Amino acid sequence: MTQTIEHEKIAVHSLESRAAFQEGFSSVEVFKRMVKAFTGVNLQINEVETEKEFHRPVGNVKVRFDLFAEDEKNRTVVEAQHVNYSQNFERFYYYHLTAIVETIKSSQDYHFPKTVYTLVFFTDRLSPVPGNNILVHDTEVKKFNDNEITEEKFFPLKHRLFYIFTKAPEADNSRNKDAL
Repeated sequence: MTQTIEHEKIAVHSLESRAAFQEGFSSVEVFKRMVKAFTGVNLQINEVETEKEFHRPVGNVKVRFDLFAEDEKNRTVVEAQHVNYSQNFERFYYYHLTAIVETIKSSQDYHFPKTVYTLVFFTDRLSPVPGNNILVHDTEVKKFNDNEITEEKFFPLKHRLFYIFTKAPEADNSRNKDAL
């Protein structure tokens, strides 16, 4: 059964610098509205951290998140990328996985306690999928023989990584709400 989520329509504008991005979106109310517009989630937060690092690095790279907030059920990471590098997609996938893995505190319990959402804004790059400026990556288990998503849900939480391309926002005329 597909659940339809109503999303608030927001305009995405070019972001000039990391400082402008952090200043503009680190307000708790602005951050909550932005996250709800993309994910449909109502965060219950009192603080948005900037330049967040975990005390103990996860893996071989110590990541630093532009914006970070979490409540009892959700962890949200927001990044702005102003320069195009060939490994940007892999880099932010790594950031997303790091934010997920860090929620596990013991080898006695591998249950993920929070849903992790990562929103990455590319300010100087066009979407690799013309006409779609918002791309979503999530984890679904598929059958090997026909590539269909299984009805059995293996993971109770649906972590999602959003790639948002702001260079040509008018190119995304209609958002595919079923994908969100």
